[in-house]
Amino acid sequence: SRILGASTLRAARTGLFALQDILLEKKTNNEWPDSASVEAGTAGLWPTDRRILRLWIDGRIAAGAKPVSLRTTLSCLRALETYLTDMRDLLGLPSNEMAPPLLLREWDTAIAAQAKSVGAKQRQAFPIRFEDLQRLRTRILEEQIPEAQSAWDDQLADRNHILLTKHRASQREVLARNASLRELGLPTEPLPSLTRIHPPSPAVARLLLRLAILGLGFFGSLRTSEALALRVGDFYQVRRGEQFLTRCVIRRSKRDQHGEEQPEFTVDPVTVEALQRLWSLLGIQADLSVGAPIEDAAAADTPPALPYFKSVWTGQGKRVESLYVEAT
Repeated sequence: SRILGASTLRAARTGLFALQDILLEKKTNNEWPDSASVEAGTAGLWPTDRRILRLWIDGRIAAGAKPVSLRTTLSCLRALETYLTDMRDLLGLPSNEMAPPLLLREWDTAIAAQAKSVGAKQRQAFPIRFEDLQRLRTRILEEQIPEAQSAWDDQLADRNHILLTKHRASQREVLARNASLRELGLPTEPLPSLTRIHPPSPAVARLLLRLAILGLGFFGSLRTSEALALRVGDFYQVRRGEQFLTRCVIRRSKRDQHGEEQPEFTVDPVTVEALQRLWSLLGIQADLSVGAPIEDAAAADTPPALPYFKSVWTGQGKRVESLYVEAT
């Protein structure tokens, strides 16, 4: 209880005892294992067969339990399973000395199917408040971006040190070969030049992208897909006294409810700064027109305003991130 918490253990034990009661009842009535579980190879595993889970969910729903409480119990069971698995690995126990993982992905599927069968509606996202937007943007600008940039600068310093060490070793090798070539009267090789590449920080780019999507989504009422479909040419500037305001034309989205096919909105200064920093970081040329937006065909030829990242798992603990410069 000191590791997992008393409430987590209590909920996990409640779920395990309930599942065990269902399994014992099926065994008493000679309903387990059946031919389907034997064929599926789950007869010796307790209680991974999803039908046990469905019976448990049906009983909880009949007793008035909500899908939220079922997910809470499931998360507690998973916490207990993770702890037991870690202890098995720590003690070096063979896998056959401990029960196999109890909670598979189909458990979530069973809960979702049960919630849908009883007519439970999916959880809807609540609209973000302006106070929440300010708090999120302040944390990104003042905390997360400086931390990410500092960590990236440290990584670049280490990379430059490694690169400089390899460069000096290459120079020594070339100097040694040139000494031999001079003795033979042959032309010498040029010394290798040192080229340092300072790529942009993917973490900073991701944070600036999140900052821009928050601003465009809040002030322009854009979905994430609509924000990612924007091009640099969809933005233009208008003069208001001594200041310039940035406007955005929504060319690729559902039509406006009032019949306006290409609605526009004014982009707030924080979002404009995030966009400019993102474009400068990624080397995107952004020469915004002044006075009026450019034509649709010309805007379509400009780069995406919000290149996005896609993460792909390639193995345990390994992730490969690709920067997509074309929004799809």
